[in-house]
Amino acid sequence: MKMEIKKVGKKVLINHTGVFFEFSVDKYDYIKYLVPILKMLRNLHLKHTSIEMKTKDISKVSNKELFEAIINNPKKLEELEERLKSYEHKLDVDYKGVDDLNLNLIEKKVYKNNLELMRDYQVQRKINKAVYHLAIDEARDLMLRKEVTKIITDANTDFLHILQSLKNDIRAVRTSLAIQIYMFEKNDRKYLLLNNPSFL
Repeated sequence: MKMEIKKVGKKVLINHTGVFFEFSVDKYDYIKYLVPILKMLRNLHLKHTSIEMKTKDISKVSNKELFEAIINNPKKLEELEERLKSYEHKLDVDYKGVDDLNLNLIEKKVYKNNLELMRDYQVQRKINKAVYHLAIDEARDLMLRKEVTKIITDANTDFLHILQSLKNDIRAVRTSLAIQIYMFEKNDRKYLLLNNPSFL
């Protein structure tokens, strides 16, 4: 399968009765908001500073450009390939495991057919998710190394998801940091603030 990002959809649940979708946003939807933040963090030259990103600053770029902005060196590509290889192995195990389920032959055949039908969908969704998290990992490391104090964005669900991912990732590696997300209003507009007072 080609290594790229592209829109797929919700998380899929598969069994012998059919294919079902549950509400879980495809990480692809957040990548176009995350890449400009990542680029701003890469270009920071001063410590103890803040960055601001607004929805109007999100330019329309191709999936190829977004992918290459994140997977920008051989090491990252190798890590992405390893994550994908591990996931595909899991799918293979799940497929073979159908034979051990307490189902009749027709139900097993239907289950396997459903898994085969949705395999590319699941793999693409995993690629999107892995690329997103590789970008979050780099953004986290840049924030810690450059001691970024604040990220300010427009208040919307896309930026909120990204800021929550960053907060959780930072706390996972530096539990002592008092990092929080706030919403505030200025000039009749609402904003989100990822605040890290530990670096002030």
